[in-house]
Amino acid sequence: MEYTETSLAILEASRKLFAAKGYKAVTTREIAAESSVNEITIFRHFKTKDNLFKQVFEHYISKPSFSKFINEDENDLEVFLYSIGNFIHTLFKKNLDLFKIELAEREKIESMNLINRFPDEIKNRMIEYLVEKHGQPRSAALTYSICFMTSVYGLCMNLYFLKTFTPIPDFEECLDLIVDKYK
Repeated sequence: MEYTETSLAILEASRKLFAAKGYKAVTTREIAAESSVNEITIFRHFKTKDNLFKQVFEHYISKPSFSKFINEDENDLEVFLYSIGNFIHTLFKKNLDLFKIELAEREKIESMNLINRFPDEIKNRMIEYLVEKHGQPRSAALTYSICFMTSVYGLCMNLYFLKTFTPIPDFEECLDLIVDKYK
């Protein structure tokens, strides 16, 4: 979708406010003030607050190219796992505000299937890889993929949102340990 300068200003203001306060707590009046437009301008460009919310995700969601990170012809499981782990980490880093919004607005996001579509895509590609390249039964490949991805997702959640541990762990060091356990 093509956006005007005004639309882009509204989207940017909305992204910041939704990430900071959540969808329900943000008013179109606040968005208008933050983007230096009239409130009616928001409705002219996006019709509804709900549509604006969806457009924020559609415009800002960043999905790194799977093929840039992951060579599905790779036979070395360790290399493949590192590429999956780095892909997930990049996905987190590029979408931090959207993950914040997702955490705050879980019910709304689930019905829209925006960010949630990525883990399933990664999981399915991992399963196919494990079945085709390493001869794992599909059920074992499913369990393996979910366990590996949960470890990497948990690490990313702790690094960027929960910040449970001090000192903050180094992603690369932790990924080394995770891959070592799964190779």
